[in-house]
Amino acid sequence: MKPSADTYFSDTAEEFDSGYKHSPAFKERFKVWTDLWPKYLPPTGEALDLGCGSGIFSFTLATKGLHVTGIDGAANMIALCNNKKDALGLQNAEFIASKIPFDKSILSNLYDVVISSSVLEYIEDIDRVLADVYAILKPGGIFIVSMPNRQAVYRNFERIAYKLVHRPRYMRYVQHVVYKNDFNNKIASLGFDLLHSKFYGRQNKMLTFLPEAIASTLFVSIFKKK
Repeated sequence: MKPSADTYFSDTAEEFDSGYKHSPAFKERFKVWTDLWPKYLPPTGEALDLGCGSGIFSFTLATKGLHVTGIDGAANMIALCNNKKDALGLQNAEFIASKIPFDKSILSNLYDVVISSSVLEYIEDIDRVLADVYAILKPGGIFIVSMPNRQAVYRNFERIAYKLVHRPRYMRYVQHVVYKNDFNNKIASLGFDLLHSKFYGRQNKMLTFLPEAIASTLFVSIFKKK
């Protein structure tokens, strides 16, 4: 069987989960995202965490009052989420093992919020996923998504390193590294208004003297369905 991103992230689920405790890059990601939420997210409603991983964002949204559904194709990630849910005793979170693009029939609701943190770069048919997100969002619903920044110097180093030494391992599964404006325009063309977009992820401190768009490995964008 051909190795897949789902298999890779299932095999590394525990390591991934520990990143939010130990990795400066993961900690920065969490802070950037959660700092945006008070301004753009409703206090209640239905939220979908698309590619929920080990559930860090799902559980944060649930504790703030939203009912959250997390979807991920990595079985061990979903197992971690369910274990945490049981330990926390949360009733307003549920987790579904499903490949992405997902079968819309597994979802019972339209959503007020869809989030997808560093997931879509691994999905071949990204256009289908974006169309599905539009279909399951309520009018006025919020979509928050992050992607790897093609302008970043670090992304070029990363690509070269993988060709030479096959590290970092996750690069084997990355299918999309994009320009922020191009990606934002693609989503806007589906019927979304862009509310906010920012770069983050200056992983190499030696590059901090460079302009933000070149030094930052990621960007996050927030959209509202028309």
